[in-house]
Amino acid sequence: MNSLLFVDDDIFILESVLTILDWKRLSFGVPYTASSYEQAIEVFDRTQIDILVSDIEMLGYSGIDLISWARRNRPRTLCCFLTCHAQFSYAQRAIELGAVGYLLKPINAADLEELLSNCVSKLTQTEKPIVPADKQAELSSFVQLAISYINRNYAGAINREMLSQELCVSERKLTQFFNQEVGMSITDYITECRLTCAIDLLTSTNLTITEISERVGYNYPAHFAKTFREKTGKTPHQFRVTKMGEGRE
Repeated sequence: MNSLLFVDDDIFILESVLTILDWKRLSFGVPYTASSYEQAIEVFDRTQIDILVSDIEMLGYSGIDLISWARRNRPRTLCCFLTCHAQFSYAQRAIELGAVGYLLKPINAADLEELLSNCVSKLTQTEKPIVPADKQAELSSFVQLAISYINRNYAGAINREMLSQELCVSERKLTQFFNQEVGMSITDYITECRLTCAIDLLTSTNLTITEISERVGYNYPAHFAKTFREKTGKTPHQFRVTKMGEGRE
């Protein structure tokens, strides 16, 4: 059984973690929890921890301090971190320290299971101590952060320059690695997120085209309609009419 330690100074998050997944099915024991740096060190002193998931911002010592300690004293432990979607700049140091993954608050069960599955795969692939990520792995992590930020904020004003500033990485490097890993540009990915949401709203609500365009991040309905037609071959109105017709068949 793999051992897991969650560290967060929010007691409600720690309580929810205990019931969010079927731990036995995932080959984990019941997670250890700690609400501070000091409590986490006590857990490490008592038992071997395979995976550490720590909040970054805590009272007193931070999650960055805890991950730094783990890198020095428990190099075989895989370290992951928790962060709020508006605080990506705090993640830079954790990535440099070799953190292998991250979760966004509030914790989603599917995201947590995917993260832990990736960690288990890493544990089984190597018996060597985990070393800090090289530059490419570091930038790869920034791409993952960028994707999650876009998924949560595509309806607002968002662009490459703002993303690079938010993640504290150069726009050129972020753009280069995003294209390599995702297979499309940052701009195209933002557009795809917006149009995916627009299609859902067109087919599941009675919102006007103008209302939908505003909800998915377009200030001008004409720009939204032009982009929508370029990507789908139909105007938003034509798309809605076609789907309504299909629904009556």
